[in-house]
Formats: sequence, C-alpha cells, structure tokens
Amino acid sequence: MSKELFVFDHDGTLTDPVATHDAYTDIFENQFARATGLPREVITKYIEPERKELRTSPEIYGWENDQGFIVTPATFDTYVLNRIAAKRAIVKMREALEPNIPDQNAVSQFLGDLHYASYPQLDPFYRPDAAYTMRELLPLGKLVIVSSSKPDHLLTKLQPFLRKNNIFDDNIEVRGNAQKHLISPNWERVPWSMKLPGLDTRDVLLRRENYGSIILSLGQRPYIIV
Repeated sequence: MSKELFVFDHDGTLTDPVATHDAYTDIFENQFARATGLPREVITKYIEPERKELRTSPEIYGWENDQGFIVTPATFDTYVLNRIAAKRAIVKMREALEPNIPDQNAVSQFLGDLHYASYPQLDPFYRPDAAYTMRELLPLGKLVIVSSSKPDHLLTKLQPFLRKNNIFDDNIEVRGNAQKHLISPNWERVPWSMKLPGLDTRDVLLRRENYGSIILSLGQRPYIIV
C-alpha cells in the first residue's frame, strides 16, 4: 500500500477560529495601545466598528498586500480581519488627530510589527477533533503542516499539543514562511486567476509561487486539506 501525503494549514484548519479570534483580538489591541500610548478602550472604539463593517460584506473587502493585489477576503481569519480593520481605523484616528498614529507610508510596517508581536503570545486553541484526525491519518502516511508563520513560532504551539495527546511527530513535518499572500505574476505554472462561486466581485489570484514551490518540493502529489 502506497503511503499518502497529507498537507494541512495550521491556523483555522487545526485550530478553532472562533476561540483564536477572541484571544488574538485582545492581544492585538493591547499591542496597538502599547505601540501608540493610547488607552486600550480608545483602540477598541476605533477598530471594532471596522470589524463589524468588514463582516457585513466579506465579498467586497479584502487584504491588499504591499504589491497592490487583493490576496484574501477580509474575513479569511482573525489575523487578516484585525489587520484590515486596524488599517481602516488608523485612517479615522489620523483624521481625529489622535497622537502617535503612523503616517500613511509606515502603516504596513506598523501592522506587520503588531502581528509579529502578538502572534507568539497567542496560545493555540486546537479544534476538539484535531488530535483524532492526526492519529487517524498518520498511520496512512506523512503529515506536512504548511504555514505562513515562522517555523519556530509554529513549533512552539504545536509540540506541546502533540506531547499532550501522545502523538509522535516522526512523520510530521512543519514548513513555515510560506508567504501565501505574495503573488508572482511571471510564475506561469498555474493560471493567473480563477472565479469562485459566490465571489463575484473579483477573481482569486493563483500565482503564489513561494507557497506553490513548497508544495512542489514535497516530492509527491499530495492530498491537500484546505
């Protein structure tokens, strides 16, 4: 019997997105308050209405990366949601003359710094069936977890979970820094874009070379769980 290769994302696939959102939002807003010196309640006052607006029309709003491409819906996960909500809030905070708000050219770096300061503090909230799923799949082959997170950050969360559930990681591989948000226009191995039912406002961009190269480097055709 041939061994299968199972490829998972980590955040939102193995982890519970609702519990993760509540915890990450709290950490993220605290980091925002610390970075600006503003009270936490002021940060929440500006960001929470933006989150609500983004949730009302997820098919319209999306994360525009530094290349100018919209690469994922605004509500894809809590990290994207908070980033876009904070970016929109910063515009209104600047208009209200709130102090210590980054200027327009520094916003992307500011938001990236907030995420990288917040993510390591986030305890993982694994789905109730995550351990069961991994135990069932591992006898059938190898499990690869591909994430845009830094590998050391991901392993810090994953390894205690594996030990707690007596899951041996000999057949589990972690690939980080996937940078799934980066688009490579000249990577012609895949089409430029495709349409998805229910997302009529824009096409989904497919040329994510860094992520695709990681998948291709695994050496066999994987059964991918998105």
